[in-house]
Parts: sequence; C-alpha cells; structure tokens
Amino acid sequence: MGHGFRKPVWQGHEQFDFSDIDELAHRVLAADPKALIMPRILLWTPDWWMERNPDEAQVLHNGSRTYSAGVSMGRAGKMYPSVVSAKWRKDMAYGLTRIIQHMQSSDYGASLFGYMVQGLMTEEWYHWSIHTGELADYSDHAVQAFRKWLQQRYRTSAKLREAWGDATLDFSRVDIPSKEWRTHKPSRTFRNTKEEMSVIDYYLFYNEVIPDTIDYFAAAAKAASGRRKAVGAFYGFMFEFGGDPEFGHNSLSGFLRSPNLDFIMVTASYTNRLLGRGADYLRSPGTSVRLHKKLWYHDNDTVSFLYRETRRKRGQPEAEIRADAENLGVTATAQETIWQWQRSAGMVLGMGCFQSWFDLHGGYFDHPELMAEVKRLNRVFQDALRHDRTSAAEVLVVSDEASCSYAVFESPLLPQTLRDTQLILAKMGVPHDTVLVDDLRLLDMKQYRLVIFLNTYNLNDQQRDLIRRRVLNSGRTCVWCYAPGLFNRHKAEPSAMEELTGIRIVEAQEETRVAPRIALTDSPHPLAIQMRARGLSIIGATGRSSKRFSVEDRAATTLGTLFGTTHAALAIKERRGWNSIYSMTTVLPPSAYRAIAEFAGVHIYNEADDALYANRSYITIAADLEGERMIRFREPSDLFDPVTGASIASGISALTRHFAAKETVIMRYAPAVSAQKFEETEHE
Repeated sequence: MGHGFRKPVWQGHEQFDFSDIDELAHRVLAADPKALIMPRILLWTPDWWMERNPDEAQVLHNGSRTYSAGVSMGRAGKMYPSVVSAKWRKDMAYGLTRIIQHMQSSDYGASLFGYMVQGLMTEEWYHWSIHTGELADYSDHAVQAFRKWLQQRYRTSAKLREAWGDATLDFSRVDIPSKEWRTHKPSRTFRNTKEEMSVIDYYLFYNEVIPDTIDYFAAAAKAASGRRKAVGAFYGFMFEFGGDPEFGHNSLSGFLRSPNLDFIMVTASYTNRLLGRGADYLRSPGTSVRLHKKLWYHDNDTVSFLYRETRRKRGQPEAEIRADAENLGVTATAQETIWQWQRSAGMVLGMGCFQSWFDLHGGYFDHPELMAEVKRLNRVFQDALRHDRTSAAEVLVVSDEASCSYAVFESPLLPQTLRDTQLILAKMGVPHDTVLVDDLRLLDMKQYRLVIFLNTYNLNDQQRDLIRRRVLNSGRTCVWCYAPGLFNRHKAEPSAMEELTGIRIVEAQEETRVAPRIALTDSPHPLAIQMRARGLSIIGATGRSSKRFSVEDRAATTLGTLFGTTHAALAIKERRGWNSIYSMTTVLPPSAYRAIAEFAGVHIYNEADDALYANRSYITIAADLEGERMIRFREPSDLFDPVTGASIASGISALTRHFAAKETVIMRYAPAVSAQKFEETEHE
C-alpha cells in the first residue's frame, strides 16, 4: 500500500512509514500555502502480506496463483489477492484507515479536501488478468461470492434452474464457468442463453464486484475522515474498453449507487486522441453520473509537443516513443498543444465535467507558453461558474452495461459499437448527452428530439416499459443499432425486437460474420435525400464484426442495403407519434448522423466533421481541416471571448469564420441583449 511509484507506506505488520507522504504534502504547500490537496492512495497489496496470506490469492483457470513468465505489465510470476477475499478487504481497509488518520492529524490536515482510492491494474480498478490468456478468479472466495450473488439475483433454486436450463441445479453446487465456456465458440456474435447463461451471469457478477470493492474502501476512507472529505476513484471506462466484460468496467450503475463515492475520475481516451482527426470524449455515459449527483473528474493526461524531447532525456527507446506517440496525442508545436488543451477544455465545459491536469511522465508543462495557457484556461473554468452550463443537447445516446455480457469472448462487435462510435458522435456537429438505459427514468426527456440506442441487445420487461413510456412519443426519432431487445434476461426473443422498435428485424440463420457496410438506396424518402445531399453513398464499418440482422418489413422504407446484397440494413418506419430507424451498425459517418439529426428536427451547429462541444453558454469547435465554417446558433446571440469577456459579435444567428487546420476556438454565447429586452417587454 502506497503511492504508485513512490516509497511504500505500509512496510510490515504495524510498520508504517509516512515520511514520503509528509514530504510530498509539504512540497505542495511550500509552492502554494493555500493549496488544497487530494492524495491518490494506491491499495497495492504489500508483498509481505501476500506471502503471509497465500490462501487469499485469486486462482487462475489453470489452478495457478501466479501468472506465467512473459505476461506483461509486471504480472509475470506475481500473486494477487482475490478482490472478494474478506480478509484482504479488512486488512487493506485497516492500512488505508491508518494512512488517512495520519494525514488528518498532521500539520497539513486542514489542507486536505479529499481522497482517491486506487487499485488493481494501473490503479484504475480493472481486473489483473486482462489480456493474459489466464482467466480469473477461480478461488474459493470467488466461488462463494458468486453463489451469494446468484441467490440475491434469483432468490430461489427454481428460478436459477429455469434460467440456466438445469433441473438439478442448486446454489450450493454452482461453480465458476471454465475458461473453455468463457471462450466458447468465439466466432459467433452472441452467446446461447439456453446453454451459456452461467457465463453471462458470471460476467455480470465479475463486473459488479469491482464497484462493490471500491465502495468498501470508500466507506473506510469516509469513516477515517469523519465523512467530511470528498472520496472518489478511477472507474467508468466501458466505452474505452469496448464493453469487454473481462475488464470489470461494465458496472457504472453500481458505482453510482454508492453512498460513499462523491466523484468518478476518468482519464482522457487513448484512442483517437490526435489533434485534428481525433477528438475528446467521455469513456462512459457521463449524463448518468450527473443524474446521480456525482462529479465527473476528467483526468487530462494529454502530453505536449515536448513529448519526444522529454522521453529521450529519460532514456526511453525510440521504438517505444514512436509506438506511444499516437495514443498519447503528441503534437508538433506549442500552438498545436494549446489547441489540443483548448479542445479538452471545450469538452469539459460542454459536458459539465471538472478537469485536472496530469503531467503523465513529467516535463510536459515545462514551457512558458504552455503554462500561460494553463493559467488562461483555469480562468475560463473559474469564470464558467457564473454562467449557465446546463445541457443544450437535443440528441441522447443510450447504452446498456448488462448487454455486453451477452457477446462472445473478445467480441469485435462491442468495441466497434461502443468505442469507435464515440469519435463519430463528437464530430456530428451537434452536442449530445449519454446515459445508461436505466437512467431514462431520471431524465427530463423534453429537450431530446433524437435518441440513439447503441447496444441495447438485452432489455428486461421494466426497461422496455421505461423506453415506451419515456422515449417513444412526442415526435421523436429513435435509432436502434443492431439487434435491439433480442434478449430478455435468460431468453432470446427475436419477435421482441419488432414489439419494441415497430420494425420487423430478422436474424440470419448462418453465423457468418459480415462487415456492416451499407449501400444507400435511391429512395425518395426525405432522410435518404438529405443523406445523398451530403455526398453519402456507401457508409458503415469495414471490419467483420457480427452476423446479419436485417429488416424484412414491407411497411418500412429501405434507406440502405448490406453492401453486395439486397438485405435492408438501414430502414425507417413512421410510428404513431414517433419515427423508428434501424441501422445494422453504429459506425455511420458524422454526416449521416447529421442528416438523421436534421430529419429529427435537431439544430445543426456545424456542417463540417469537426469536434464540437456545446452547452447553454459555451461552444467549442476543433477544426479537422483548414477552411471556412459557418457556426449556427438556435437564436440571435451575443458572442464573447471566454477569457477576457470581450465582445466578438452581437445579435447574430450565424458566425462565419476561417479556421486553420487543427485550430480550436472556444466561445461563450448568450441570447442577444436585444432579444432579452424583447422577451422582457412581451412578458410585461
């Protein structure tokens, strides 16, 4: 237990060395006596504890407690605790409590405003076994915890037997599914619920156990600080990890239920981070975090143009420097770094987050222009507290965590759906909110005209009813992406897709994976015309990700067919009070989503494929290519420089501006003063 790459604090039974913690705190306060400190405490199980408690270790599928030679990221030959071990939890909570009590009573205790509890892989709370080929956890601790979870889920043996299709099953005889079952027939798209419900349930448990573990330690941190300090942790990487249930990040809902967690910290995505063709986006449904009154803390570890110089000084091999450059979003000049930081600031402003700057390897901020920009952006953030930062989104994106467990091992469908789509949505020219399906009950739906369902393959009766009541009305347009509502817990019901969407969607008999490339038709439908007007002809993803689910419905209008076939892969059908669209893939170009949004009556801010973030007071455009842009506002608006407050324009409905390639611009806007006076007069 300690501080990551710092000296361990818990060095032996009842042997604590707090000197490193104290030195760090004193260093911060020496630089700024008014600073507020939030320590990141890594619950890294001490080696001496594991040596004393080998029976508390996780067990791999092959019966070993240690990882094989050659396993990456320092795991080779290592033994790790089972996260459901009661003794491990109790002992680590004791160590955490001792550390927090020391800091609370120290001479810098008054400067502490909160704590982060960190653990598991890279301190970000995902399972140690990921990408090792050695699956976990088969310890008796995990078996007993899984059985208890099943009892809470099914209540009676009869319901468990029905779900698992085993008339002889009892809770006391349940085991962890073998590696063979977890990796069973990976060339399919979905698991067979009649045979593999045990695997689906195990993955649901395996994901829920992570926020349960975080909550356990958060409760200890709250108690040690008298429940007067903010407590949070890294979590919520479902989009980034492509929904892979092996990671354990498919239970944001569990995290949000915790009464002991005040904020969630999420790093910037390592996919599509480059300036220009990349974008900033949230790694999981951020609107759900806000609805549960938690704070989203964006951990901005984007590097600067000093990357190569800094890494070379540290002796990093050139091959590693080149390999990491794109993932870390390396820029070429100080100006490009500034634009990139402005882009992330625009996302934070537009999506209602908070941000911290994180110097990933050290040295990336050591430049006067960069530090001046940090100062400017911090002024923007501070000034933003005076302005309306509520959502202006008319587009709502809905995803589901449980549905991920229905896909096969290392499914290509999930990352294509959840990760690859985020860049596209950031560049569709309109702001959007993102929510878990269960949180539709907490959301005021009045502002949304377009609702996109990403991965709602599994929907229970309550969720279907929720969608019907809250979404399928008021003239909205809904986009259903790939097999919506196919599963209802332990049952696969193809007919239920039509009951939900109003469109007859048919599953192919063959399991052959296809690439969801869609050839647009020459339909006279207004949406088809809008797509063709944007120069679209063939859209969709190129990777073979899933079997075919196509539309066979004479009452629906076919907008596109699966490339090289006559199977309808994109179709629309007017329903009573709403429009239903089915797409075989989420990976449509930004301009296709823009056309759908325009058809749905959504205000389009920008017609170019640039990253765009907006709320009711701020708009940010991060240009991809050089050229002129016309930025449209929903009403006559006054524009202001977000740093100085100086006027940019008054009473305009559109702003035409030339952008350099990769340039980012943040503007604050408000209803035009003349419009405000008119409204006041009308009201009087």
